[in-house]
Amino acid sequence: MQSFNFNAEDIAEYFLAQPTSRKSEEITPLKLQKLLYYAQGFTLAILGKSLFTDRIEAWRHGPVCRNVYEKYKKYSYHPLPKFKDMDKLNKIKSSQNVSAILDAVWIYFKDYSGVQLEEMTHQEKPWQDAVTNGLNTEMPPYDLLKYFKGFVKK
Repeated sequence: MQSFNFNAEDIAEYFLAQPTSRKSEEITPLKLQKLLYYAQGFTLAILGKSLFTDRIEAWRHGPVCRNVYEKYKKYSYHPLPKFKDMDKLNKIKSSQNVSAILDAVWIYFKDYSGVQLEEMTHQEKPWQDAVTNGLNTEMPPYDLLKYFKGFVKK
């Protein structure tokens, strides 16, 4: 499957650069993982390409990109620091279709907590299907594409 030239860390940093005005908008490592999952799913459904090539795995607490987890796990359940590398952010913003999807994901999910998002993902077919093969199993992009296509009207 074709992919944009981003990795999951790039997309994580895009979310971490979003302005927040309420405590509910703060991003914890758990919330960040779910934002990555939704961003990947909707990008696949709308643009027909993977947002990033990193695997998303079905962990006990929902979808996870392992490398992003490793980078931010020291924060536990605490809010993550803001990201401010404008060169990196401009790379994503230069792809208007991608940044529009990421902005929409942020607007829709920003007030949900990581726990609420975890509960949502546990009700969704891609995570449920993957965990039937065992925890930490990959959630293949094709499964995300099929699932999220159901939410996207052309």
